[in-house]
Amino acid sequence: MFLLTGWAYPAPLWLAFLLAGMAIGRLDLTRRAVLWITAGAGLVVAAVAETLAFALPAPEDDYLGQVWRASAHSGGILEVWGSGGFAIAVIALCILVCRTVIRAAVLPIRTLGAMPLTAYSAQIVVWAVWAFIALGTTSDLFGFRALDPFWPMTLGIVAACFAWALLLGRGPLERLVDTVSRPRADRLAR
Repeated sequence: MFLLTGWAYPAPLWLAFLLAGMAIGRLDLTRRAVLWITAGAGLVVAAVAETLAFALPAPEDDYLGQVWRASAHSGGILEVWGSGGFAIAVIALCILVCRTVIRAAVLPIRTLGAMPLTAYSAQIVVWAVWAFIALGTTSDLFGFRALDPFWPMTLGIVAACFAWALLLGRGPLERLVDTVSRPRADRLAR
């Protein structure tokens, strides 16, 4: 069962985030009103989740408590709703910010957002290689966190995506998915 659902990052949890992202992608994100409503809705969902976590805490030592949790990276229902709602608000607000005069200043971050599959996959590969070289294993998450990898990995992935976008355009994994899916999508469209 663990292979199906995952350990710290179970597949059903990520499926919820994927579906939320697909729903946002179907909105008319060219309209400011839609973006403001999306940001507001995300903040409301996050606030409700946090309020429920405070008002109706579940015991941490039983199954219901594990499922209901709101603590960061717990995979609990309230954590998924809270972080998901917050992420939705951040996405909408970032799109709004990128329509202002600071658009050019945030270009490196925009290139990262234009190739999320590549960036996330590269992060996992970098993490695994770094953990194996530094620790001799990829299973010591706490040992890896003690190496303080956040800023080097974040800045490295942003720089790599920025350079790739300037030199080669679309991310390699995004290009691959498009190449594989486009013929099927074209057939379905006809």
